Amino acid sequence: MPSKLTNKGKGYNLYQKMEEGTLNPDTGELKEHTPTPEEIEQTRDFALKLMAASTSLVDFRRHFMPLPNEVESSWFHHYWSDILLQGKKNFVTEGFRESGKTSLVIKGAPLHALAYPQEGRNYIVFLLANATIAQKRLEEIVQAYETNPDLCANRVRDVAFKPSQGYYEVEVTDGEKTIPVRIEAYGKGASIRGLSWRDTRPNLIIIDDPQDLDDVESDLIVDRDWDWFLSEVKFLGKDARIFLIGNNLGSKCIVERCLENAEILGFEGKRIPVADEHLVASNWPERFPIPYVKEEKDTYEKLGKADIWWRERMCVTSAPQSQRFRKSLFRYYDVKEMSGKLRRLPKYTTVDLAVGTTKRSDYTVVCTVAVDESNNWFVLDMDYGRWNPSETMNAIFNAVGKFKPRLVGMEMVAYQAAMQHFLEREMSGRNLFFSIYELKSERKKELRIESLHPRFTSGKVFFPIEAPFLPELEKELMSFPRGNHDDLIDALAYQEQVAAPPSNWRGTTNDGLKIPVAGGM
Repeated sequence: MPSKLTNKGKGYNLYQKMEEGTLNPDTGELKEHTPTPEEIEQTRDFALKLMAASTSLVDFRRHFMPLPNEVESSWFHHYWSDILLQGKKNFVTEGFRESGKTSLVIKGAPLHALAYPQEGRNYIVFLLANATIAQKRLEEIVQAYETNPDLCANRVRDVAFKPSQGYYEVEVTDGEKTIPVRIEAYGKGASIRGLSWRDTRPNLIIIDDPQDLDDVESDLIVDRDWDWFLSEVKFLGKDARIFLIGNNLGSKCIVERCLENAEILGFEGKRIPVADEHLVASNWPERFPIPYVKEEKDTYEKLGKADIWWRERMCVTSAPQSQRFRKSLFRYYDVKEMSGKLRRLPKYTTVDLAVGTTKRSDYTVVCTVAVDESNNWFVLDMDYGRWNPSETMNAIFNAVGKFKPRLVGMEMVAYQAAMQHFLEREMSGRNLFFSIYELKSERKKELRIESLHPRFTSGKVFFPIEAPFLPELEKELMSFPRGNHDDLIDALAYQEQVAAPPSNWRGTTNDGLKIPVAGGM
C-alpha cells in the first residue's frame, strides 16, 4: 500500500504537519501541531480508503478514479476484482457493452499494481486490438498515476517511459522496500512470445477486446488471430496468468473460442450478460434497470437490428429469433417409452470422417437414425470424437453391432475411400457385415445442413432426452452457420441421402405406443 508519506497527497497533510510542526516566526521555536477534529476525521477516512482499496479493485477505482454519475458497482465487478487480485488460474470472460470492464480491468489493475506493489505482480502486460490503442491506453494509465498525488505518493524513481515502444518502468515502495514495476502494452498480432524483464516472464497478461467487428468478417483473419493467441500469448510462460475479457463478436472470435475450449486450455470462464435470458433480473440494476433493458431491446427489434442488441448486451452471437435452428424447433422422445417401436423401425448410419486427433481437429461422427412410416427421424446415437483410423473403425462397428442399420453411408474420396477398404477387410475378422453406401458431396456443407431446416420446422426430427451427445448437437444447430464446429449436424444432414421410411408400417406398434408429438423442451 502507498505508505511513503509526502506532502503531495491530501491524505498525508496531517501527518506532515505533525512531523514538522509549526515554526514561530517571532521566537524561532518549533511548536507542535495539534490536529483539529476535522483533520483527524479526514485522515481516518483516508486510511480506511487505503485499507479497502488494497484488496479490492472496486474500492480502489471508486476512491482514486471516481466516475461521473457514479452508481453502486455490481456483483461481477467484485468477481472480476477477486480474479485479478487473488486468482491463480487463467480466466476468460465476456462482458456486455458498458459493463465497466475497461476502467476496472485495463486501467484499474495496472494502477493498483503501482499503488500497492507486490513482488510477483510487478510485471504486467496488456494486449489490445492494435498498437495505437494500446499505446494510448498506456499513456492514460501513466498520466492517471503521475497526476494523482495520492496514487504516486509511493513513487521512488522513474526509470523509463517510452510510449511509442509501449512500456513504462518505475520504482515504488511498499513502505518497507523498493519494488520495480514494469507495464508493457502491445497490439494484437505482436511478437511477444519471448517477453522477459529482469530474467522473469510477465506475471499477469490482461487482454481487452483484442478484435473488432471488421476482424471477424474474415475467416482468414480470425483463424490467424486464434493461431497468434495460441502460439504467442499462451507461450508467454507457464506461470504467466492470463485475464481475457471482451465482447462476443461471433463464435470464431478469440474470447468465444476460449470460452468454448476453456477446459482444454486450462481456463476458468464466465459470460456476464446485462440480464438473464428472460429479462427478469438485471446483472447491474443500478445502471441498467430491467425497464430500460426491455425498452432498448424493443427499439433494436423495431429497427430490424436485434442481432446487434443481443450481441452487445447479452453476449450471444445472434438474436434467438434470427437463429436458423432455434431451440423451439427441437423435439424429443423418451428412449424407454419408445424402445418397442424403435426396434421395429429401419435404421441408417452416416459417417462424417475427419482427419486428425489434435484438440483443434474436426470431429469424426457416426450418426444413426431410425425412420418411421411418416418419415419422422429418431436420432438414436451420435458417437463423435477425434479418433485415429482404428478408433474410427471401432466406432462404426459398434454402431452396426448395436443398431443393425440397413447401410452405412460415407464419402468415397481420399481418406474416406481408404477407410472403406479397411472396413471391408475388417468385416470378416469381426464376423460383422454391412453395406457401405457412397454419399455424394457435390453441394457445399452449408447447403447440405440448410436442407435440414424444412424437416425441423415441420417437427420431423426427434432427439433422445438426456443423450450425452445432445449438448454438442444443439450447440452446433443453434450456432449455425457461425459455429466453430458443424460436424454432428453435417453427419445428420447426410441422412437425407439414405434415410427412407418403411413401406408397411401403420403408425402404431403392438404395444400401443404412438409417435411422440412433444414440443421443444
